[in-house]
Amino acid sequence: MRRQNWWSLFLAFVLVAGVSAAQGQWHAQAYLGYSSIQASDLQIIQPTPGNKLTFHRLKYDGRSFDLPLYYGARVGAFFSRQSRNVRLALELEFIHAKIYANPSQVLRVSGKRTGQPMDRFLQFREMVQRFSISHGTNFVLTNLALHYGGESHRSAWRRFLTVTGRLGAGPTILHTESTIDGVSQEQYELNRLGVQAALGLEMRLWQQLHFFGEYKFTFNQVHHAKIVDGAANTTLRMHHWVFGLGGDFKL
Repeated sequence: MRRQNWWSLFLAFVLVAGVSAAQGQWHAQAYLGYSSIQASDLQIIQPTPGNKLTFHRLKYDGRSFDLPLYYGARVGAFFSRQSRNVRLALELEFIHAKIYANPSQVLRVSGKRTGQPMDRFLQFREMVQRFSISHGTNFVLTNLALHYGGESHRSAWRRFLTVTGRLGAGPTILHTESTIDGVSQEQYELNRLGVQAALGLEMRLWQQLHFFGEYKFTFNQVHHAKIVDGAANTTLRMHHWVFGLGGDFKL
């Protein structure tokens, strides 16, 4: 069984075990947002034409508000209250992020092209007309979330505000699109583990309905993603700012 499938089974087990131990109180949230991606190296390996090239410090755009939109959702179950003001929850979260490499950027390329050594600066589109993961860079995460504050807090203003923090991990599902030397290819594929850390603030609007904002950082390695005649490797370090609505409920 592939490593990614083992991770999926493990995370599913953790989620089921956590829900079975929960106290019957749940929450659900949905959000939109904006993401930015740190520049990173992109390696392209194409055995047939003899290409093994590294594009150094390639810059990516998130295009969060272009269709298809950046969005996310999560559902979680609370454990028994840890203290008067602190609650722990186990969550399942889906994040639909995107990356686009600007083909007009000029950057250093090193390695081998058609079997010959190469190390020079060129415009990305001279070799790669399109490299994107836009349907998208999808994370399927199991989170451990901490909620501090809420309606039971002694402080009046903290009854309406809850500070949240979460750590999560899970498989990534990529829709990689590439056009190299005029030939295009795209597909969905299961890829390596992704992780996130997040910090947010929830504001109660009415009864169990709340508005929230959150900053999150995600990290994943794109490993042997399929492209025209070969595979691509890159590392994605993404910063996310999200906002949305959520609610608590009981089952």
